[in-house]
Amino acid sequence: NSFCTLLGVKVRMAEWKSASWKQEEDHSDETTAAIEKVNATTVPVLLLSSSEPLEAHLDVLLAIEKKARFGGDTLSTQRCAVEVVKIYRELGKYDDMMATVEVLMKKRGQMKQVQAAMLTTAAEALTTKDLNREAKMTLLQQLKHQSEGRIHVELEHARYTMELAQMLIDRQPGQTDEQHTGCKRQASDMLQQVQVETITNMPRLEKIESVLMQLQLALELEDVQRTQTLSRKMNPRALGKADTKQHKVRYWKLMATHFERQREFLVMARCWHEIFLTIPGPEDAPAAADGDDDGPSFGGTTRGEALSNAIVLALLAGHATAKEVEDVAECAAFSKQSLQTDRTAWLEALAGSRDVENECPSLHRILKQVIDVEMLRTALAPTIDDLAATHPLLGGHADRRDALHERLSEHDVMVAAKFYKRIRLTRLAQLVGLSDEATERFIMKLVSSKSIYAKVDRIDGVVVFERQANPIDVAKRWNERVDAMGTLIDRTCHLVAKERMLIAVAGSAGAA
Repeated sequence: NSFCTLLGVKVRMAEWKSASWKQEEDHSDETTAAIEKVNATTVPVLLLSSSEPLEAHLDVLLAIEKKARFGGDTLSTQRCAVEVVKIYRELGKYDDMMATVEVLMKKRGQMKQVQAAMLTTAAEALTTKDLNREAKMTLLQQLKHQSEGRIHVELEHARYTMELAQMLIDRQPGQTDEQHTGCKRQASDMLQQVQVETITNMPRLEKIESVLMQLQLALELEDVQRTQTLSRKMNPRALGKADTKQHKVRYWKLMATHFERQREFLVMARCWHEIFLTIPGPEDAPAAADGDDDGPSFGGTTRGEALSNAIVLALLAGHATAKEVEDVAECAAFSKQSLQTDRTAWLEALAGSRDVENECPSLHRILKQVIDVEMLRTALAPTIDDLAATHPLLGGHADRRDALHERLSEHDVMVAAKFYKRIRLTRLAQLVGLSDEATERFIMKLVSSKSIYAKVDRIDGVVVFERQANPIDVAKRWNERVDAMGTLIDRTCHLVAKERMLIAVAGSAGAA
């Protein structure tokens, strides 16, 4: 670039930029000379050797910063502003530092690059070892305030907010449960204002980590609506990357906790199946993190444990329509590999899986029996009791053990509905091994979930599993069957006549 001298100031010749003429000055020599005299190293010496206050030394840099800013010299403006901030930081005057940053940020015509550089320099004070927690939180709050609403420093603003929120989440000695919960609520409200998914220059893994942090916080606060909103921010394609396996396992464990509180065991089983699909198997051992395919690199969860949890939860799940299951699962980033319509489809898919047979042979045998059309409660009761006593998801949960027995009873009622059109309630109770009242209760549950059709005649004590047909439909069906029977008779008569003709021809040929 060519320069000319105007009134003793080196001025760059006008250039055509962005359809406008802009004259820029060059104050680099003046800036270099000033910084050599006044910088973070020399200021402490100057303060000891002279009686002038600190502000008097800094006025030199601030004056050059003003001239460079009005002259459009971005580099010189940045060097002066950053040096002023650095001097305050090295002297430990953090309040004065942030006050100066605030003033310079609001200066007329201040460049975006200068604002970002000042915030970055000021944020380096957070790594100072002698900075206590209260001073660090105050500094973070000031940095967050200065970067708020400025799109060119939105990444820094998000990081300051997340660090401040993490400090609020960390429990302090002597803090009561109510105080800790209040700090968590404050951190959640703070993070809710930051939309990390719209920050284009934030690394992908950092975005995922931020969403997981907010998701865990919402779960701890039992904020269901916030949990569902955050879970929708997770992109299945982002979780499918090779470097996000740790984050993916953590995400599905958090979602399993969310669905557990809602007692949605079938969707919870799908979460554990996603974890099973994420953890590398023996054939993928070279790609496993830290060379260990089922070790602590995935939160201490092995493939066998994840698959076992998925099977047990599928057995625990109650009957629901495909639409109901889809409505519950729509808030999570499930993949198509774990898509099944309802509980029956899940059990059949697991029973036919080679992985289940290899990883969990005992549960595989239970699944084979459950999908068969036979009475199970009496035969499987001891096995279910042993499973409830040993499995981590069932031990200490008496309600889940009872739910497993209920699933067996419901299975037996559904089997009876397939083989009987009408049956006395006492006989049905005898078949499923329950009392009359319990059997009737299970029938009502299955009818309300639309798993079977049944009507109970309490006066006569009869259960009817066949729908009452429309007389017109009955007559139509009878007519179709009569037509089919007539067709079969005609076909049979034709074949008999044909056979007789063939025999007669064969007899005539033999006589000749």
